[in-house]
Amino acid sequence: MHDAPPFSADAMLARLARWLRVLGWDTRLDPQLPDPDLVALANAEGRLLLTRDRLLLRELQPARSLEIVHDAPLQQLVQVVTVLQLAPPRELHSLPQL
Repeated sequence: MHDAPPFSADAMLARLARWLRVLGWDTRLDPQLPDPDLVALANAEGRLLLTRDRLLLRELQPARSLEIVHDAPLQQLVQVVTVLQLAPPRELHSLPQL
């Protein structure tokens, strides 16, 4: 299990960002920020960019990113925890299977 990196989430993942914050993980969310600025800020701060936007990933190529593939925020959270091999927060008693 690993420690969580600092995250940056795009506007499509506001609910996931709130979950991450509630669970104590450093997560930046600025829904008004244009995509190029979002990527530049994430890169400058060494954040892992969480996004569902494939065009953003392909065109702007953030230094560190994770494409979120689920629609439901809880499934998104499970994806982040599973893919990054994070220790599930104690606040979550159980995580559903992907």
